[in-house]
Amino acid sequence: MDSFTRASLITFLILLTLTSLVFSNGCMMRGGCFKTSEDAHRLIMQVDFYICGNAIFDTFMDVCRPGPRRRKRDLRRKLGIVMDRKESHKFLRRRKRRVYDIVEECCMEGCIVEEVSEYCD
Repeated sequence: MDSFTRASLITFLILLTLTSLVFSNGCMMRGGCFKTSEDAHRLIMQVDFYICGNAIFDTFMDVCRPGPRRRKRDLRRKLGIVMDRKESHKFLRRRKRRVYDIVEECCMEGCIVEEVSEYCD
């Protein structure tokens, strides 16, 4: 492979990588993330974020801690760790028995701030 072809290939791969990063900037770039509502009407509702791992605990503490409440807008801004649905599925493993909890809600399906507050004591 001559140096021109090699340089062209490297340039192409870099541009392809940058393009994929720009267009995969999470669900907020695509007009929002959506999931099916849990009520009987099965309506489509917009989700605020997909969070997994330590971000679930941090968000839970921000929403549930006593004292002045953080506004939704501030909480969403703090969560710079929003990821799309496909990426969030990497954090989950298949279980034999289905358990619905905050991880299922926020990592797999996406959630809104009000759903996180349902897990507060």
